[in-house]
Amino acid sequence: MPVKPRKKQALTVDAAALDIASVDWNSLETKFQELNGLLNAPSYGLNASLARQKQKQQVEQAIETLLEMAQAESRRLLVEGDAQAAVEGGLRTLKLKEAYYGTGSLQLVPSYFHLARTNQYLDKFKQAEEFLSLAQWTILRHPECDVALKAELHQTFGLLYASDGKLDIALKQLAQATYYLTLLNGPNHILTSFGYFDLGNVFAAKSNMDSAMAYYEKVKDIWFTHLEKVVVKATQKKRRQIDHGEDDDEEVVEHSNPASFGEENLQDGLKMIRGIVGLQTERFGLVHPSTGRAELILALYHRWIGDVTHAEESIERALEIHKRVYGAQHQHTVKVKQFMMDLGYEIPTNTATSLLTSPYGQQPQKEQEEVLQPVGETTILKEERKAAEEQQKERELQQKQQQEQPATSQEQQQLVAGVPPLADEAEEAATAQQAEEPPTEQPADAAAEQPPKEAAQEVPPSEEAAADEVQVEEVPEGKEAAE
Repeated sequence: MPVKPRKKQALTVDAAALDIASVDWNSLETKFQELNGLLNAPSYGLNASLARQKQKQQVEQAIETLLEMAQAESRRLLVEGDAQAAVEGGLRTLKLKEAYYGTGSLQLVPSYFHLARTNQYLDKFKQAEEFLSLAQWTILRHPECDVALKAELHQTFGLLYASDGKLDIALKQLAQATYYLTLLNGPNHILTSFGYFDLGNVFAAKSNMDSAMAYYEKVKDIWFTHLEKVVVKATQKKRRQIDHGEDDDEEVVEHSNPASFGEENLQDGLKMIRGIVGLQTERFGLVHPSTGRAELILALYHRWIGDVTHAEESIERALEIHKRVYGAQHQHTVKVKQFMMDLGYEIPTNTATSLLTSPYGQQPQKEQEEVLQPVGETTILKEERKAAEEQQKERELQQKQQQEQPATSQEQQQLVAGVPPLADEAEEAATAQQAEEPPTEQPADAAAEQPPKEAAQEVPPSEEAAADEVQVEEVPEGKEAAE
């Protein structure tokens, strides 16, 4: 029986040639050239066309993964503070991307963003702006560009201008970035909260603290809503399932698993919430409603990412602040206690010392002594009592002034108010006074000696005074006595 010839299988690329796990910066270009040469390598045997297509897909995937690894390594160098190495790695990665994707491709935009941030870190603002201009030009040439890239472009522009002190331009860019983040995720999404936080920081740099705190409160609202769902309610659901076997059909929350949020976003989120706690502690003090709520959100965030120790420390500070602000039996304080029980923490009898270990600055000695004192009158009650006392003092002062004020005539009131009397009133008063006075008789000789009124007006003042003096000297003493 004749033996049929075996069909030749198509030859494909060796798996070892596609291995990129051991590639470092020294072998990056060599490995890239090797993989790039395999893109158009011939395939032989049966179904060579299909084998060539599959081989090309495998090589393209290996090259793209290699470039993404190089980009990620460049970002890691920047995060660790090695900016010079991050610049060198970013430039090498950009060169390889241009060779693979072509000049003007959208795949180059992340490299432009990285190099802009790196130059900003080095205070080379002009070079950073040049890379962002390249990214902007590339995005404008592709109308189909993703909204996420547009949001990142304006956000990077805004942070660059804020670092360079151009705060008004920074606000416009960051507002545009927040707009795109809202289109992409919604106004109350945790990713959109980064835009609100950046706007708050710029307002704080402009010394507009009211607007800054308003944006920080918006960030806190977004994160509290998210963390309450993914931490507290998720823990309650698991407990119900264990105790009673219940399986509630609850809504699926996006990013309930912190790993889906991304490592960089997790780090940025932690820095953001810590920053808000520090800024509000500095502005309002440690014992304040805003500070207490920020500490509670920080505790839930720590618990979400698995940091149980720091979560317990923050929630104890939040509990003590709530007790001092609202009172031990207030609904807000009771809610914090319920959170602690749901998360498996024991409620300590004394949490006053937790405020002394706050990482947001050492408290003065006087405040430390006050912290160690037991909770008495809460902050809200103190403020209400002080406001009532000030109002009572003001009313008493007004009553005292009204009693001491005498009844004055219209002229006296004008003098008290600093208003001079009117000229007409003065003339009327003088006329009335002259009418009441009796006419005085003048001696005939004196009347004869007085010159006519018209003649007196013609004499200059100096000559008239001299004439008067002469007349007084010419009157004899005996005649004056007889008269």
